[in-house]
Amino acid sequence: MENFVNGRRDLTYAANLRQVLASVDALAFDLDGTLTDSIGNIIACTNFVFDSFGYKRPDPHLVMSTIGMKLEDSLRTVLPSDHKSEYLEFTESYRRIYSEHPEFLIDNLFDGVVETVSELKKRGYKIGFVSGRSVTGVKRTVYGTALRSMCDAIAGGSEAPSKPDPGMMRLLSERLNVRPSRILGVGDAAMDIMMYHAAGSKALAVQTGVWSGDALLRLAPPCEAILPKVTDIRYFI
Repeated sequence: MENFVNGRRDLTYAANLRQVLASVDALAFDLDGTLTDSIGNIIACTNFVFDSFGYKRPDPHLVMSTIGMKLEDSLRTVLPSDHKSEYLEFTESYRRIYSEHPEFLIDNLFDGVVETVSELKKRGYKIGFVSGRSVTGVKRTVYGTALRSMCDAIAGGSEAPSKPDPGMMRLLSERLNVRPSRILGVGDAAMDIMMYHAAGSKALAVQTGVWSGDALLRLAPPCEAILPKVTDIRYFI
């Protein structure tokens, strides 16, 4: 499980990124680990739920590997085999604990995200947000920050199968009124990249979340580009 976490996080693989950006009309952004520094909160909340049930905490790398899935699918994955049948009860408990503890609700955008997305919007790109969170969770982050004024469409895990299924991305494409092939998806994990490619979109990976640059380089088919962080896009527009 550690192979996708360990490795360099300062790689730049972007020889064709300018051409890719010139070939698309919209960008779709994942949230956790891509735009928001929230992975620690997800692990902490998961641990809290396991503690409340008296179960051994899961390996944090296992939790990280499920980020991007619908919550119930994520919890079913991390629960031990003899408790997997309890995943719906766990999901309900997670949502309750998450909403009752302000420390888990804090959504910190990475530095420069607002300025970067704003610049892309000014350049004429449509902007979408696609996340394994529920639609309510996506709206809380997008509509609760300066990203609201740049948002053309959202899609969440409560209305489509979990990543890497392409359904969520296809839904976003319909709402943006942009063909998938004319969208560049941005994410930090293999599930994001696989979803974008499965939908027929292009994919840009960043190294601020779950997967290291070394791990992202090993994906097949490969990402169209890899950058250390989202804000580095500004060097290519």
